[in-house]
Amino acid sequence: MMGRDATIEFDTLYEERFFKQQRQNQRYLKLLFNDHFMIFLFIAFGGAVLLYRQYAGEHLAIFGSVLSLWSLIGLAIVLLGLTFGHLQSYLEAADRVFLNAADEFFLENYFVKVKNRAFLYLLPIQAAFFLLALPFLIQAGCSSAGLLLALFLLQVAVKVGLLKKEERALFLTYPSGQKTVNWQQVLKQAERQADRRNRFFALFAAVPGRQSPVKRRAFLDLFLSKMTFQRNPQEQLAYRILLRYQGGVNLVFRQWLLVLVLLPILRKEAEYWPLLLVAGFAYLAKRQLLPVFKRAEGVLWNPLLFFDQKKRQKDFDKAINRLLYPMLLLLDLEITWLFSASTGLYAFLIGWGIVKILTIKK
Repeated sequence: MMGRDATIEFDTLYEERFFKQQRQNQRYLKLLFNDHFMIFLFIAFGGAVLLYRQYAGEHLAIFGSVLSLWSLIGLAIVLLGLTFGHLQSYLEAADRVFLNAADEFFLENYFVKVKNRAFLYLLPIQAAFFLLALPFLIQAGCSSAGLLLALFLLQVAVKVGLLKKEERALFLTYPSGQKTVNWQQVLKQAERQADRRNRFFALFAAVPGRQSPVKRRAFLDLFLSKMTFQRNPQEQLAYRILLRYQGGVNLVFRQWLLVLVLLPILRKEAEYWPLLLVAGFAYLAKRQLLPVFKRAEGVLWNPLLFFDQKKRQKDFDKAINRLLYPMLLLLDLEITWLFSASTGLYAFLIGWGIVKILTIKK
């Protein structure tokens, strides 16, 4: 009975590790695709659609050549799709010790499942990237259905060739024709794939066993050195916390740059669009900076030095507002230049009002 149970666990080794990794991926992806990030994606997608619609029908030749910007974008998306989808063995260094003599199992069972899983996902992944590239390929002149089908089949064939090459590197073949597992290459490949996943997840979550680099932003030293603690030290401390914390102003700054890029795209649209963009930016920016206060409250010396909690909240909120007002002002100046002075004024009032109304909850 014990031998039978051990055989069943051995046969399901790949499934157990695959589903374990999928559960871990789902936990991290829930952290990534939160409400704020989904709103950001919708805004970015809307801006991309408007930009595509604005230039659709134009050739967009590159330096007068036969190549166009459309063809380069389509080719870049197709090439990006080829980088996705690899053989995922999920093997670990300890497996080389405990499973070193199980060549027959790996050749006839484990790696067969690894290969089948990779080829199962190959077609949907490549089809998704080809559909993303399809509008750009059509604008580049590839309007024939036969030509598009040939391009898609070529993309799939190239990916199949890459997977076959990746598979051959995992095994060694003796002169007699017998194959064996190349453990050094297998573990190296599994480690490389795990590092790619962890490196991606570490961008937005704390991955166990992987330390995130600490960035102190030395370029702010000259600016912060001019800010003394002699006048309202609580507010000066709030500025330092906000500017040093990489999860706060850094994200807000990227969203601000996105709005700057989207506004010229909307210059031919109705004037309520820039108002919606500014309102969305003001809401997201303030909501993303408010939780930084709770992180600061977790530091013991903060409430010891400044015992008045209401004043700490008030000064921190004031520091957030003074960081956001210049960003809103620059957006409003761009709106005034692209649309009208009245639209710029309305945008500033809306952004200022949202930033002012949202405060730290007591």
